[in-house]
Amino acid sequence: MTRIVVGVLAVAGVVITVFAVMLSRRPAPDQAVSELLPPSPFASSIAAEGIVEAYSRNRRIDAPETGIVLEVMAGVGDAVRSGQPLFRVDDRVLRAREMEGEASVQVAEAKLARLKALPRPERIEMLTDSVAGAEAEMNEASTRLERVRRAIDSGAGTADELSVAVNQAAAARARHDEAVAALKLEQAGAWAPDIKIAEADVTQAQGSLRSIRARIDRLTVKAPCDGEILKRNIEPGEAVTAGGAIPAMMIGDMSRLRIRARVDEEDVQGLQPGAAAVARVRGGGFGTTGLSMVRIEPLALNKVDLTGMPAERVDTRVVEVLFDVEDAPELVLYPGMLVDVFIESSRRDGDAASESGGP
Repeated sequence: MTRIVVGVLAVAGVVITVFAVMLSRRPAPDQAVSELLPPSPFASSIAAEGIVEAYSRNRRIDAPETGIVLEVMAGVGDAVRSGQPLFRVDDRVLRAREMEGEASVQVAEAKLARLKALPRPERIEMLTDSVAGAEAEMNEASTRLERVRRAIDSGAGTADELSVAVNQAAAARARHDEAVAALKLEQAGAWAPDIKIAEADVTQAQGSLRSIRARIDRLTVKAPCDGEILKRNIEPGEAVTAGGAIPAMMIGDMSRLRIRARVDEEDVQGLQPGAAAVARVRGGGFGTTGLSMVRIEPLALNKVDLTGMPAERVDTRVVEVLFDVEDAPELVLYPGMLVDVFIESSRRDGDAASESGGP
């Protein structure tokens, strides 16, 4: 009896396995293209992917330098004005360097002021007295030399005494000349090249201080335009990286929305300035909104923003077309959303196979 049951179960297992394999190999029913892609409202059109963006574009706000976030002054959804502080990166080291820079400026300015204040009256007075003393010594040495010469003429002096008197008179005259030169140098004031060097030192110190203050000012990141905080990726105490892959914040002017469509290079021959266009949001219902062309941006770019569609081409270049979104209160659009854009084409049916296809 047991053998019969085991045999029946084995046969049943084989039948179930074969049936499952046959079902897995059956081709899936074809899904109509109309169920995958919304229809175009134009007889001839260019289909493109579009990205919703704020009127001012979706602007990245990055930290200018790597550091610790000390303070965040705005959050998601806050309306901000151009120049309004958004967050502050640690600037304590730069604050200390600012104090050093201020002291360096003061020292340089004091040195320049000292040079420009020359000559000092008290030093002029001291050097004038030195000249007077040297002149008295010179006169006394000259008088002594004359006495020695008269003594020699009368036979009372010697050649050695004359030699000593001559040397003393010459030394006294040299000291007098030196004192006079020192007085004239002091009276002339600071030397012009010394003043220029001192002025350059002041300029250098001031420049260094301005550089430090500019870095401190940059560490308080401000809004580049009026708008709304779309995304915030930082909190106080967190480290932020300058130029990182993830921006510290995203900001945009949400008073109006725009759509940036990326047209494949194969379709640009049918693209005309001012062409009519519509955008359809993805998902059930295919809600639409009219678009007004703002401009065609003439530089073709590598395609970098991908939709993830299975048939999407990535080995192509695209031309960006900017549109204003017309009033569509029934639609909910957020910056960064992907939409399908249909642009009326100047080509006729049959000119290009891609004119009525999806993005």
